Amino acid sequence: MNKKEKVTGKGQPGGGFKALRACFPLTVPVMAGYVFLGITYGLLMKTSGFPFWLPTLTAAVIYTGSMEFLMVEILASSFHPVSAMATAFMVGARHLFYGLAMLPKYSNTGWKKFYLIYTTSDETFAVNYGAEIPEGVDRSWFYFWVSLLDQLYWVTGATLGAFFGRFLKKQKEEQA
Repeated sequence: MNKKEKVTGKGQPGGGFKALRACFPLTVPVMAGYVFLGITYGLLMKTSGFPFWLPTLTAAVIYTGSMEFLMVEILASSFHPVSAMATAFMVGARHLFYGLAMLPKYSNTGWKKFYLIYTTSDETFAVNYGAEIPEGVDRSWFYFWVSLLDQLYWVTGATLGAFFGRFLKKQKEEQA
């Protein structure tokens, strides 16, 4: 762990907001991708006949973009649990390697560690792994904010897509 990654400011008021300000600019490219990709996911779910709330729930709980797109077809077809589990395992297997690479960086992050592991996506990994955390910024809060912001971008996109998908579905029904 280099000096810039040292955990600092633990217990200091406002330490987490300093990390938020430091990491936000690094998450803007992720926001650009996640919001628009999330919109397509929400649109796909809604126009495939699923309820408005399901894309939001799955975006928050499953949070594995490629698996969520596959899940639309899995849920729409006859359900084969073993096949669904095998698909989920194979799609998510790359996260094992992310987790191994991030173990040293996520050490000593306290209660945030589980959430950091849970929310490690391709983009979050790239930002957190390559980040040069400024001096005086608590690295555990920095990683936490990157992870939370990225997840919020995805959930927001999926929710917007589900919202707009309601109108597309109505328009499709009116044309039929």
